[in-house]
Amino acid sequence: MLSAGLKSLDWLMETAAAKRTPLCPIGSQGFYRKRGKARFDQQPLEAAAVVSACLEAFRVTEDARWQNYAWTAFNWFPARQ
Repeated sequence: MLSAGLKSLDWLMETAAAKRTPLCPIGSQGFYRKRGKARFDQQPLEAAAVVSACLEAFRVTEDARWQNYAWTAFNWFPARQ
């Protein structure tokens, strides 16, 4: 289960972060489409959940990549102001 969870979280970060700072969660207006993800109506809950998930992944694996991803997701909040 741990391996599947980490693989899923890795996919999410590659999809949502896509080498962007800050995080760019999939918007809820249109969800994920074949031609790309919805860019609007993003929810703070998603960024908070990503921070929590990445910190837990860091706690379990001690891989600094997850800590960096957590900061990327955390920085979504100041970017919205």
